[in-house]
Amino acid sequence: MTRAETCFLEHTTGNLAVALACYEEARALFQQAGDGSQEPRMQNSLGGVYDLLGEPDAALKAYGRALALRQASGIVSAKPRP
Repeated sequence: MTRAETCFLEHTTGNLAVALACYEEARALFQQAGDGSQEPRMQNSLGGVYDLLGEPDAALKAYGRALALRQASGIVSAKPRP
């Protein structure tokens, strides 16, 4: 099982504090490794955990970071579709 899968398991079983720490650790590791596809995924997952914890401002910030990382890597266009 990968680290990201372990985090997801904690997330889906309601161990939100553990999931939060797990996703943050995984995010930092992906960032250090220069893995531009996984770091935004971890940010998005952090947003989901913050949302479940009732912390909408932290969730929005994490979702915003995920979007910015995806836009910077070209995964998501910053331009609206026609």
